[in-house]
Amino acid sequence: RAGAQVLRGAAEEEPDSAPARAARVALVQLSDRDLELRREMYDWLGEEADRCPAAVGPAGRALLLRYEVTAGVCSARDAVRRIRALLAEPAEPLAEPFLLGTLAAVAQWADELDEAERLVDRALLGRTFSVLHPMHHALHNIRTDIAAARGDWDWVLAASRARSAALRQPGPANGDAHALIAL
Repeated sequence: RAGAQVLRGAAEEEPDSAPARAARVALVQLSDRDLELRREMYDWLGEEADRCPAAVGPAGRALLLRYEVTAGVCSARDAVRRIRALLAEPAEPLAEPFLLGTLAAVAQWADELDEAERLVDRALLGRTFSVLHPMHHALHNIRTDIAAARGDWDWVLAASRARSAALRQPGPANGDAHALIAL
């Protein structure tokens, strides 16, 4: 919660700046592990988007779109159509991995696996992306989800072993659940 308040404060200092937009989407993405904070952050992002759509940028609108899909407000297929419009907008380097990763998740939910994979690859190969980026773990989860959806269990098991050996992220991940199914 303290980190959320720091990011929120940073986003409110210069509300229409690229760093503020990146802080907003980072905050919302990172809030996904805490249900109470998640609801609060998505409400806040929605209010910011209503106030000034440019203040959240394409990545923020992508997160709101993903939230609509998970809430059942729109289908993943409809969301994919809207995704393509967001991809046509200029992306800010700081927020691009959030945009691409969020859109990849929605495309994967719509069974647009090739498109989801292209988006994940584009995000991971981006010039501003690093293993320290908040989307790093999410992008690897999406990649594992795609492999599982394709039934590529050998890849899923290899990725799970590599993750376990590296111990990069504490706690279970999507890949662990898929590895259990593969076994």
